[in-house]
Amino acid sequence: MTLVVLDKRALTREVVQVRLAREDGGALPAFEAGAHLELRVGGLTRRYSLTSTPGERSHYDITVQRAAPSRGGSAFVHDTLGVGDAVDVDGPFNTFRFIGRPPYAVFIAGGIGLTPFYTMIPAAADAGVAHELHYVTRTSIGRLPIDTLRATRVFTYVSREGEADARRLDIVALLRQTRRDAHLYVCGPRRMIEEVRSVAERLGWPKASMHAESFGPSATSGDRPVTVHLEASAVTLQVAPGTSILQAMLDHGIWASYACRRGECGSCYVEVADGIVDHRDVCLSAAERRAGMCPCVSWPTSGAVTIHA
Repeated sequence: MTLVVLDKRALTREVVQVRLAREDGGALPAFEAGAHLELRVGGLTRRYSLTSTPGERSHYDITVQRAAPSRGGSAFVHDTLGVGDAVDVDGPFNTFRFIGRPPYAVFIAGGIGLTPFYTMIPAAADAGVAHELHYVTRTSIGRLPIDTLRATRVFTYVSREGEADARRLDIVALLRQTRRDAHLYVCGPRRMIEEVRSVAERLGWPKASMHAESFGPSATSGDRPVTVHLEASAVTLQVAPGTSILQAMLDHGIWASYACRRGECGSCYVEVADGIVDHRDVCLSAAERRAGMCPCVSWPTSGAVTIHA
């Protein structure tokens, strides 16, 4: 569907909130807490969590942080998209629901990873679920507003050393003191999710009680173009940073299994016959990473990689 930008305002120096609505003012599709939209902007498709109230159907709000380096999506939203502009949108979709009525819920957010919790924490409050939020930002000036969240308990942390109020989140200490029947909801950088998942597994946390949503494919300034040899298909692809290997395969008509496209489910897993890979998923085990990769997010650090596809 095509929506129009009603409003756009800065929340921090690097984060803007964009309000979208139908041009005719009609009701939008309903969504549940934790849902996201897929925006087709600047020739790219990008996912952004919905931060408006689920029951409000006159508009959608999304909150977008400028990525560094940007693969094009966030830069387009920040620098080009303006009030009155039309934007193509798919969804809402939801792969990060607040599930049932757990005895207790712990929300852990890193930076812009707070955005799905704008809907999930009120959902927990409405369900009568006791909960707490642990919110980490690099600097205090980059902290998003948290006064509307209705969280039972809120703990904030600043990770950059040298900041006056620097205080790091100790995930090991946090999980050791958290009741074992609590459900964990984590959204933020891949390393944060991996650490929470690793510590939870080490402490015997039930896998079903761990819920995570990542930022999806994360380009780095060190990424370089890569040659991808597909053994089964006898095809060689040249893939540039900013396009995932999975997307390059699909663009060339190569069949591939996939679901989330964010390195969270493992559906796109392929075996790697040759090459060195920087694994950027949050779902594979160490053994699985030694044998293969998630081409939706991970990127070879060697100039070429050979995969069984």
